[in-house]
Amino acid sequence: MELLYVWIEEYNNIKRQGFNFSPKHHFHFEPNEKEGPVTGGTLTHNEINTSYPDNFFGEHISNITAIVGKNGSGKSSLVKALYDYMLMTQPPIFIFEVEIQEEKTE
Repeated sequence: MELLYVWIEEYNNIKRQGFNFSPKHHFHFEPNEKEGPVTGGTLTHNEINTSYPDNFFGEHISNITAIVGKNGSGKSSLVKALYDYMLMTQPPIFIFEVEIQEEKTE
């Protein structure tokens, strides 16, 4: 499973922001509302790197993402938001790519 994108409406100093985590895909969410709680919007997807090599990082690692920025830019808030949202039953927008492995029968 690979996390491709997350939209965070509001968490600490992060407000109405999307984060892409994939070198192969780019997502953009445009909420219908310019202010206030988001109740809907448009999600667009572009596959930006179709020649990405399979198993580049090894058989069980699909991607490595670094989160960099100046002090106070929200790096820790982003990681904490991901952790907190994963524990919720109604998370914000998360987009994952899941590879389903078929069992071989003989």
